[in-house]
Amino acid sequence: MPCDRVDDSSTVNTSTAEAVVWYYNNSGAWGAAVGEAAGTMVTAKLTYDGVTNGLGGAVGNYYDTSLSFAAATRAATLVNVPEEVFSKMSAMSVTNKMAEIAKHLTTNGEYAIDHRRGVVWLLSLDTVANDSATYKYKTPLSGGSAGDKVDVIKIGGVAVLADDAAFTEGTTPVLPAGFVYDDAAALDSGDVGAARVTSDRKQIMSGEPTLVDLLDTTDLAADTHYYPAATGGEIGNNKDLSLSGKFIDADGTFTMTIEATDDEDTASADWIQVYGYDDKNNATTNSWTVTNGTLTFALSFNNINYNYYRVKVVNDGATNTAIIKARLKTV
Repeated sequence: MPCDRVDDSSTVNTSTAEAVVWYYNNSGAWGAAVGEAAGTMVTAKLTYDGVTNGLGGAVGNYYDTSLSFAAATRAATLVNVPEEVFSKMSAMSVTNKMAEIAKHLTTNGEYAIDHRRGVVWLLSLDTVANDSATYKYKTPLSGGSAGDKVDVIKIGGVAVLADDAAFTEGTTPVLPAGFVYDDAAALDSGDVGAARVTSDRKQIMSGEPTLVDLLDTTDLAADTHYYPAATGGEIGNNKDLSLSGKFIDADGTFTMTIEATDDEDTASADWIQVYGYDDKNNATTNSWTVTNGTLTFALSFNNINYNYYRVKVVNDGATNTAIIKARLKTV
C-alpha cells in the first residue's frame, strides 16, 4: 500500500484551467486523440502528481476530489476505480492499460482519476477534443506557490532565490541547486559544503589548477598570432598564471609578449603588454625573443589581477616549432 510522509510541512497549490491533452491506444502506442469518435477510451497526464481532495489535506479519491473539468462535454460521470487497479496498470503496456480500465469505464462519459499519479482516464462522451481542468496539489516544504515545480525551495531554513532574483550584499543567500553566493572567490582543496558562485554567476573552484594547451605545432605561418584567441582568455576567479614552452626557428625570429585587459569588450579592448617573472633567467621582463635558434621559457604571472589575458606571438618564418602551455590556479 502507498505510504505518505508526515515529517515534512507542505503547502497547497492550485493548477487553474490546466490544459488536458488526451491520448488513445494507436496500435500499441500513445497517439493524439483529438478528433477520435465518441466512445474512444483516452487518457491524460496532469502536470502534477498527488491531486488532493477538496480541502487539499490529503491525496484525493472518488468521494472527495479537487479536480473539476471546465465543461462536461466529454467527461460527465466520475467512476470509483480502486487504487490497486491504478497501481497494477502502471506496469502494463499501452494496450493492456486500456483493456484493464475498460473493465471499469463502460458507458460513454465515464471517467476515473488516479489521484496519486496525476492521470485521468475517460470513455469519451463526445468527439474527442482536449479539455482543461482545475485541481489542487501539494509542494513539499513551506514557501511554495502555484506553478512551483521545484520541490526543494529552502535549504537549512534559508529560501532558495529564483533565477535573477535580487539579494542584499553581505548576506549569504542560497541559490538554485544548492549554490551559495560568496564573492570572496577563494576555496582551499579539501573544503566541504555547498558549491559557491560569485555575484556574476562564476563558480568558485578549489585550488585545483586549470591547464590550457595554447599552442603546440610546427611550421607556424609567418604572422601575428594571439592565444587562446585575439579576444583573449578569461582569467575569472583564478589568481595566478604560468606559461612554459619553446620556440625553435633556424632562419627567423620569434617574439612573444603577454597582454592583459579588464575591458568587458575584448574585441575592441586596449590590450596592454604586461611584465612577468622569467623563472628560467631570474628576471622580470615583458618580452621574449629568439632569432635563428631555440628559446625555452618558464614564466610566472602571480596575482595577475585582470579579467582577461592573451599571448601575442610574432614570427617572420614558416619553418619552426612553437609550443606554449598555460596553467591557471585559484590559490
